[in-house]
Amino acid sequence: MEILMKLWGLDLVALRGFVFSIFILNFVFSCQILFLQPLVAALDGQPSDAAALFERASQSIKVKKYSEALDDLNAAIETDPGLSEAYWHRASILRQFCRHYQKGLRLDPEHGELKKAYFGLKNLLKKTKSAEDNASKGKLRLAVEEYKTALALDPDHTTYNVHLHLGLCKVLVKLGRGKEAVTSCSGALEIDEELLEALVQRGEAKLLVEDWEGAVADLKSAAEKSPQDMNIREALMRAERSLKLSQRKDYYKILGISKTASMSEIKRAYKKLALQWHPDKNADNRAEAEAKFQEIAAAYEVGSLVTFPLLLSHSPCFFGSTCRQSSSLAFL
Repeated sequence: MEILMKLWGLDLVALRGFVFSIFILNFVFSCQILFLQPLVAALDGQPSDAAALFERASQSIKVKKYSEALDDLNAAIETDPGLSEAYWHRASILRQFCRHYQKGLRLDPEHGELKKAYFGLKNLLKKTKSAEDNASKGKLRLAVEEYKTALALDPDHTTYNVHLHLGLCKVLVKLGRGKEAVTSCSGALEIDEELLEALVQRGEAKLLVEDWEGAVADLKSAAEKSPQDMNIREALMRAERSLKLSQRKDYYKILGISKTASMSEIKRAYKKLALQWHPDKNADNRAEAEAKFQEIAAAYEVGSLVTFPLLLSHSPCFFGSTCRQSSSLAFL
């Protein structure tokens, strides 16, 4: 009996030791994550947040340490893809590199690779500046052509081209060219899927092409990334409202009339469609004709309740409620 008790005691001691060891290992691992990594970053002189990286890059630019600034800006963008100022500073640094090429060419004017790089970058920056200037002056069509030319100069320069794709997308949205704008914004997001402004602009572009669901998806994603941005929330509300309206019946469309149609035009449209889709005249596709005829009749019935133009500009009767307003105007 005494031997069994001793063995049981030894098992309890071993179990306690095992549990204690697991606890210590978890504690050490947690401490490493919480304290050691930021400490190592500090010892290495590497800021741990995007704002600090951006600030250090700004200081490097002031003392013309462009390579160090570019490294910090790349790290800041990787940490916070929504830091738009970092993209602008990075593009500005690329302009400064032209001076380095110039100095090299003064030392060796016939250096082939240096000459090619210098003139290529110079042309790229020239086209970019021209596009930005035209966009700021409201010369949007010229800006579009300049952005497209700049993108064609060096298609593989993705780090710089993300800025061009975004600029082009914004101009196309202003012009109302939604389909092209979607393509441009998608080009920017293919390079950097976390680029918040490109996501917002693509949402606006999808509204232009009446892709309501796509617009809601993009703007909702943008709102989740930047919940405090009221402009994004406002755009999301517009998209959701448009999606909701698109799911309601459009009696203008059913009758094939414009929103400015007169009552006589509405009457003619109804009579023409009712005759065209009357089930007795469509024996071969009677089921489809009956459904269509009922839809046309419903549009006529709703229109007879109130003045049609007023009805179709947000009257509650238009959307299927049971209001019973009288009207001096009727279809017939």
